[in-house]
Amino acid sequence: MGWSAQRKSASRETILLAAGELFATYGYEAVAIDRVMAHAGMTRGAFYAHFASKSDVYAEAMLLAGRRLLAQSVHQQMNFEEFVRAYLTPGQLPLAPLACPLACLVTDTAQREARVKLVYEQLLAGFVSHLQRLNPQLNQQQAQACACSLIGAQVVSRAVQSQSLAKTLLVSAQQVIMDQFADAANCPNNLA
Repeated sequence: MGWSAQRKSASRETILLAAGELFATYGYEAVAIDRVMAHAGMTRGAFYAHFASKSDVYAEAMLLAGRRLLAQSVHQQMNFEEFVRAYLTPGQLPLAPLACPLACLVTDTAQREARVKLVYEQLLAGFVSHLQRLNPQLNQQQAQACACSLIGAQVVSRAVQSQSLAKTLLVSAQQVIMDQFADAANCPNNLA
């Protein structure tokens, strides 16, 4: 007897969430399909009922993580300033347990095939659009620069050993981004 569409969809999402967490933590090369499926609490055979390859699950897990991150900020009704501060909080605690695939997988994605890079571009475009929705005063170029500043700060803070330095980098980036990109009229909740 076949699985119901609802059960199959739930299983697929479970695999994607497990894969996204593992890829964000360990990178593409260090994560095998068996590890993803064990983390999802399923067998390897179930993987192929949903995905053709590890690359497929990688790309789809990136998309899901990015969409869930932005949806969480919408759900919490964050304005531009709140989103910047949440995104640049050490460990992204206000957006937990979601990690931004744009930051976590940037160097990993650079080594993948064109399809994965296109997914990364799609996520980046969504991130830029989200910033423009939060702060309509940002033009495309400003929103792209803001996105690169946010993602870059997150990448560098994850790369340093010192947690104190990581926190300092994130707080410094918050301030610079707010000084450069925030419009007081569009950010009524000053959290400084």
